[in-house]
Amino acid sequence: MTNQSRGEPEKLDTTREAVKRVEADEVVLRQAGAQSIQADTVSLRQGGVVHVDAEQVDMLQGGVVLAQTKEARLTASQAGLVQAAGSVTMDQSGAVALVAGGAVTMDQSGVVLLAAPEVHGHENNAVFLLARRVNGHVNAVFGPRESVLLGAAGGVVAGLVFLLTRRLRSR
Repeated sequence: MTNQSRGEPEKLDTTREAVKRVEADEVVLRQAGAQSIQADTVSLRQGGVVHVDAEQVDMLQGGVVLAQTKEARLTASQAGLVQAAGSVTMDQSGAVALVAGGAVTMDQSGVVLLAAPEVHGHENNAVFLLARRVNGHVNAVFGPRESVLLGAAGGVVAGLVFLLTRRLRSR
């Protein structure tokens, strides 16, 4: 299903349906899935989306591969990459990578890579944490200094491997 015209406010509200590409002002999916959504607001309840581009994303027991948004709220949800210009709230949720321009508030959540200016949390875990300020409890395996050092070391190792394979191929 595709909604193309943008004259009047459009809303897609669907339950137990799979849609390919959606363009609307407001999208509500309940026990449904979509390949691509472009909207002002997206509300996902027990569903999944491959790519969402929206001003606001609200997920409850949902999943998304890539979310590009201004603000996001995830509750009991999973995400691959969340890229937010503003704030993100995670409650009992997980993400592979979360990059936010605003504050991130987490409660009993986990992230592999978390980059934000400010993080507020209670009982959370992160493997790599890059933040200017952390309030509350966020258990980070690698803090800002360790993350930068590990990234630099990884870059050096990758460069050496590249040079060695290039040299071996030229022989």
